[in-house]
Amino acid sequence: LHSFSTRRSSDLGLSLMSDTFDRVLPWRANLDQPIQPRDALRVTCFVGQGVKTTSSMVYDVDAFKKGQSPPKPQLIYTDGDGTVPSASLQLCSKISSDGSTNIIKGASHIGVLSDTEFIEYLQSA
Repeated sequence: LHSFSTRRSSDLGLSLMSDTFDRVLPWRANLDQPIQPRDALRVTCFVGQGVKTTSSMVYDVDAFKKGQSPPKPQLIYTDGDGTVPSASLQLCSKISSDGSTNIIKGASHIGVLSDTEFIEYLQSA
């Protein structure tokens, strides 16, 4: 998957996407391992959940033609905040053993910022 995706991204002139994929891949391989925090970092996360979120795009490899726009992909969906899948959002809980993750049902990625629970937390901090 890695070499195919990187090569395909580069072939399409999407070097930024290719570079990002290379940086993110090591994190994906260790999702079940705790992340070692620096010093005594306390992290509080607010994440949305229950919003249809694209988790992957499946392309027909044979439909790619040089000099043409890429074909439309088949979109695969999962739970998340409309931008980030829930599995990725849960990484926040592994950053700090002294932190917490607050799940806001139905909140989008940006919608979390206007949620009452989030605003009340900021006002009390």
